[in-house]
Amino acid sequence: MKRTYLTNKDGFWFRISIKFIILFIIFISIHIISFVIIEKSVFEREIKNIKKYEYDITSTQKEIIENKIQNIVLEMRYISNRGNNQWVKINEGLFDNFIEDIKKVSENDKSKKHVEVYDTNGECKFELKYEDKKLCVKEILLENKKSIEDIEGAFNSNKEIVFLETKIKDELINGRIQAISPIIRFGNVAGILIIEYSLEDIANQLKFFLENNKEYTYVFKNNGEVLLRDNKEKDIISENNTEEIKKEWDKISQSLSGQIETANGLITYQTINPVESNNNEIIDVNFKDKQWKIVSYIPLNKNKINFYSLEGAKYLLSEYIKTQKISIFLICLISIHILAYMVLRKINHIKIEEMASLDIMTRTFNRAKGMELLQSQLKKSRQLQEYLTVAFIDINGLKVINDNLGHGSGDELIVNMVNIIKKFITEREFLIRLGGDEFLLILPGINEKEAEERFSEINEHIKYENEHSNKEYNMSFSHGISSCDFNKDTNIFYLINDADEKMYKRKDLMKKNLKILK
Repeated sequence: MKRTYLTNKDGFWFRISIKFIILFIIFISIHIISFVIIEKSVFEREIKNIKKYEYDITSTQKEIIENKIQNIVLEMRYISNRGNNQWVKINEGLFDNFIEDIKKVSENDKSKKHVEVYDTNGECKFELKYEDKKLCVKEILLENKKSIEDIEGAFNSNKEIVFLETKIKDELINGRIQAISPIIRFGNVAGILIIEYSLEDIANQLKFFLENNKEYTYVFKNNGEVLLRDNKEKDIISENNTEEIKKEWDKISQSLSGQIETANGLITYQTINPVESNNNEIIDVNFKDKQWKIVSYIPLNKNKINFYSLEGAKYLLSEYIKTQKISIFLICLISIHILAYMVLRKINHIKIEEMASLDIMTRTFNRAKGMELLQSQLKKSRQLQEYLTVAFIDINGLKVINDNLGHGSGDELIVNMVNIIKKFITEREFLIRLGGDEFLLILPGINEKEAEERFSEINEHIKYENEHSNKEYNMSFSHGISSCDFNKDTNIFYLINDADEKMYKRKDLMKKNLKILK
């Protein structure tokens, strides 16, 4: 035989490699699953915290704007009603005190951009504008002041009425905020006070939130028109964010507050009603826009949002490789150690099995293991529908050599003969030592004629060895061959006995010309 019993284990190293790969895949899969579960848990916790934080931030921003508008309304009412005869004096053209009152109230408040006062006939009595950061009386262009929208409506009630509308202006505050001017009209039975305010102070109050967070913040009119915008990035980015919000405007406009997760980010919104907490029964409110919406938008990592998408898987894989290099190395190390243990354990098991299965001297199968393998081969040959040939081999002259040259030479003869025979057999074929100098050669897939041709080659080689070796003896053997095809219903004992009988007949014929010692 060409190989030991260990190497005869077909695919041993292949199976070990496959087991290692499976083991590594199991370990790495468990680790990846754990990594994904942890990442998912952390991500969901982050999203939950972001949602809560954004809701709290927009709630605070909402209160800032509402409080500011309410303070403006109260301030106007105070200016308008200071003194019992204030409006009477104004209508009579005596408005110096009124101008001084406005100047005093506005001294530290630069949010007022424009002040106008009208009488009950719709005639503008005076107009104030800021020049050099001071409110100054300007020349009145009456022809432009008699068609002010909603002035007549101010006198349709016996109550004081507040009108509020918004007009967009292209104005940047500190290069960051696009502000608008709300127009506040306050009227009673005596006249109308119109003050144009800037949202600069509101923008400055919101600045802290806008600069220290990742979100983009906007204020929208109820029709979806932008009033206030955070220009942290380039305008085109801000415009894209606005478009993302407007896609969800139907949902936003249908509820007072909420949060919407889109494919690209998180939208958080609150409804601003500047007069919703006004409980003064003597004031009617005409809030033309009714409600505003303050909206924050946070672009989120698209791969993270689509957690189980292909892009999400690529993201997780890159994160895993980038952050888990040490863990991957440890998994490889553990897998290698387990593989080494498996290999050593298997090798030890095979060695024990070899000791129980092989003849120690010749490294051929012993009788017990050989008979088991022969029985299995007979069954297999029938399944494959092929010949099975058994050759009984008896080494000639063992007793003569033992008696004349010693048992060492006899053992040498057996080993040399076995090694020569092994050179002429394939991996499917195998030798069995029955005992002493008797062997069986099992030849699957060939018939008696083919087996005899094989033995002719073996004998030629032995003849050559005898002629060219310096040993004190000649090597030879006697053999008998028995073969069966898959149609024959036979057993291994019949094959062995038949081959044994043929061997003895051949041995009797060889004795006359047999020369053992040189």
